Order: sequence, then structure tokens, then C-alpha cells
Amino acid sequence: MDYKIIITNANGNKNFWNIMSGTNVVFGRGVDADYTVNDVLVSREHCRIEVSKDGSIFVCDLDSSNGTKVNGDFIKERVEFSLGGIINIGNTSIEVMPFVSETSKKEPVVNISQEAGFDSDSVSFAKKFDVSKGPIDNLDQIGVASKDLALRLNAICNLANKLFGSKDERTIVDVAIEVVLNISKAERCSVILYHESSNLLEPVASKYSNNIKAGETFKTSNTVVKYVIKTGESIITENAVEDERFDIAESLMQNDVTSVMCVPLATQDKILGVIYTDSTGVYGGDFDNSTLAVMAAAAHQVATAIERVRLHNGLEKMFFGSMLALAASIEAKDKYTKGHSERVTCYSLMIADELGLSETERTVVELAGLLHDIGKIAVPETILCSKGKLSEEEFEYIKQHPKVGSEIILKIPELGDMTSISQVARVALSHHERFDGTGYPKGIAGSRIPVGSRILAIADTFDALTSNRTYRKGMPVEEALVIMKNCVETQLDPQILEVFLRVYERGELASPEKVRAHVTFDHELLRDSTVISR
Repeated sequence: MDYKIIITNANGNKNFWNIMSGTNVVFGRGVDADYTVNDVLVSREHCRIEVSKDGSIFVCDLDSSNGTKVNGDFIKERVEFSLGGIINIGNTSIEVMPFVSETSKKEPVVNISQEAGFDSDSVSFAKKFDVSKGPIDNLDQIGVASKDLALRLNAICNLANKLFGSKDERTIVDVAIEVVLNISKAERCSVILYHESSNLLEPVASKYSNNIKAGETFKTSNTVVKYVIKTGESIITENAVEDERFDIAESLMQNDVTSVMCVPLATQDKILGVIYTDSTGVYGGDFDNSTLAVMAAAAHQVATAIERVRLHNGLEKMFFGSMLALAASIEAKDKYTKGHSERVTCYSLMIADELGLSETERTVVELAGLLHDIGKIAVPETILCSKGKLSEEEFEYIKQHPKVGSEIILKIPELGDMTSISQVARVALSHHERFDGTGYPKGIAGSRIPVGSRILAIADTFDALTSNRTYRKGMPVEEALVIMKNCVETQLDPQILEVFLRVYERGELASPEKVRAHVTFDHELLRDSTVISR
């Protein structure tokens, strides 16, 4: 049997690794590990996951410094591992799941404008779901036992708490499916998003309530889904195949589906998709109007959370676009520095991720990288583009750019909890400080220099040495690294340089795709040859 391994780092970012029966995979921070974990608490070869030919899974700690935990307990020897458990190494968690190929795991996107009997113009939201009142008109018709009411109220409260901290759509969808399966007693649940611009339905996640069928795929009824999106109604049927609203739903007949509930993911003015559940009566229970009401209320919370994330992502994209425009404004003065800020940011984030910095810390590094040279806007072009050695007076102009830049950055409005502009300004201010205290503008040394500034100093130096400038051509990477090694303890932080060299030794600097994978922003300069090893 084959398995998929899910690796989650401290920032919540996930990566995947497939492992076949009769093989094993070693996790660690070193280059000899099969899977390299960017976590400073992880040893070079930390642990090994083995899959025997019969599909049994085993975990073995490889004498790591900080130990390996399985389901919260440190292991001392090779132990058998069960699906559903968690392996922890440092700040990284590892899960193992049955492997399902991408082609069979996900339903195809459906173009509903091409389906007979569906008028795409009517998708503008038929107002049958009034979010100000709720999904059920006459609550007196519903009788719910006190215990069931308490359980459902508790489920809705838990859903609200989980959604409040969710920062991406996939997390929201996964939380929604878990809660809906719990409150509905359905056998299967699927979340399907509707893309209004293209008139497409996209099944994004689905799950069985019964673990025996975990990993299996299933089809939903497009007829039912389209009906809910078109009308805005929350629907329930205990005999879906014979329900006159849906004609003959072939997918329901093929899967022996008896009961269906489907509710719109509705905000105040639009439908984002649906949450669909059904049951064959084998593993799931019967549905009723009270369950439908709770499920519809949950769907409204989920839709609001998705809309909030989309709005935040839009603002974040606009914010980074503005920062890129600021960075481009200085680079427009000197053609030889085109792409410099983006490259410095990419290299800095590779170091930050290798160090295991938090999401907040790496965002500060990312923004400071983009804006670290913005103060050069106050430096005359004749000095910036000079082909000869700068005079002492000219160099004094150059030395002012970190301070000018930090003052400009402090005027930028913050974007919620995503940014800490004062920290960004502080890191940009100190990116020319030297480890021995002989830098500028303040002459601070060692750990008094912000770690983000020490990271930027290494990335900035590397790009300066390997890029073409008005007064010389860029040098080969190996030659640049030799020069940088000779600058430890004077100009550069030796520990952070060691981290950068580790990234280089893995070959990541030679791969533009791997370099770009670390950035949040998207920019045309990152799609050409500006981020390469020279």
C-alpha cells in the first residue's frame, strides 16, 4: 500500500511526500536526508518513516538532539505507527495518509452554463435565503430536544471560533466539512465553490464520515447543486431520486443515495458555492429540517469567512503591489540595479525559512527586503550611476539612504496584523550595519543589529557581488561566497552566513523556481531571468 506524508511547518505551511510499500524516508535538516526540514530544532538526520511490504508503518528516531514524538510521547526505539497519529520533530509535524492519485481524488470542474436547463443569468442570487432571518421561515414547526439543541449550538460556536483565526480558504473548507459531518450525521460531505466570472463549479474538498471509506472519492449531484445556486434555497429530500425538483439524478441512483441536504454558501449579496451532504443509510443517519437549519447557519458563517479571507488576500496583494512600485521607483534611476530588491528579498526569505522564523518575522524581512534601498531616491543619479570610486563627500550621500528609507517606510500605513511597519523600518535602517560595529548609520554590532538586518546584509552582499554594476561585471557564485566567508566576524554574521551556505550546498540557489517559491509577492521581474545563480 502507498501513502502520502503531510509535513506541516511552524507557520502552518504544508508540503507532501509520497512513500511506497517496502521503502523508507529519512527526515532531517542536512543534505543527506531524503526530505529536508527547514527547522533549526531538527537534527541533520532526525527520524525515519518505514513502510513494510504489507503496508505496516514504523517510525524510528535517529539519535536526534531534540527527540521524536509520536502522538505526544517521545519514542526510544522503532515503533509501529497508526494512521491518524501525529509525528513531531522540532516545530514540524508529520502525518501519514493513504495515497490517492490526483486524477481520482478530485471531481472535475463543471461549466454550468453549458448544462441544459440552467440559465446562468439567474445566478445573481434569488434572495430565497435571507441571511438576516435564517434559512427556516417557521421555527415553530421544528421540534428539537434540549440535548440536541445544546450540541448543535455548541458546534456552531466551535465553528465560529475555528473560522475566526483561519487565514486561507482550504483551512476554512476543511473545518466546515468536519463540523457539518458532525452535526448532520451525513455519510458524505462536499464543498463546491462557484466561480461567477467563469460560471464554473469547482469541487474543492470532500470527505466520508466513516474512516473505513477514508480516501475514497464520490460524486455529488450536479442537478441538486445547480438548483441550490440558482435559487438560493437550502434543500432537503429523503427520496432524492424521485424528487420532482431534480428530475432523475443519475449520480444519486448509481450511488444508492437516499437522503440529500444542500445549502448555499451565501453572504449578504452573493452565493460562493454550496455545502452538499448525502447518505445511503448505511453509515449516515436521517435528515430533518432542524438539521438543515443548523447546517445552513453554519454555511453562512463559512461563506462570510471565505469572503473575509478573499478580501484580505486582495488587500495584501494590493499592499505588496504598492511596495513593489516603491522599490521599482528607485531602481528606475539605475538600470544596473533592476531586480535587485526582489532578488535580495528572495535570498533573505530563503535564509529566514531555513532559520524557522515566524510568519510575522518573515513578513518583516520580506517587506524590508523590498524597501531596503528606497532611501536612495534622495541620492543624486550622478552618484548612484558613477563608474568610478566615490569621493568621501559622495559616499556620505550614500550613507544617508538607510535613514531616509526608514523615514519613508514609517509613513506607510499598516495592513491589519499582517505588518509591523516600525519593525520593517528598523530592519531597513540597519541593513548596512557591520557585525564588528564599523557599519552605518549607528555603528551597532553583533546581536544589537536586528536579525532581519543581518539576514539582509548577507543577501544584499551576495547580490551585489554576483550582479553586473556600472563599474564591474558580476562575479561567479563560488568566488562571491569565498569573499563572503572572508567577511565573517567583521561585516557578516557567521551563523547566518552558515545558514545561507547550507541553502547553497543543497543546490537551491541554482534553481530559480526554488528561490521564487519563498516569496509572497508576485512580480514580472520574478518571471524572467533576474533570480538565477550566476
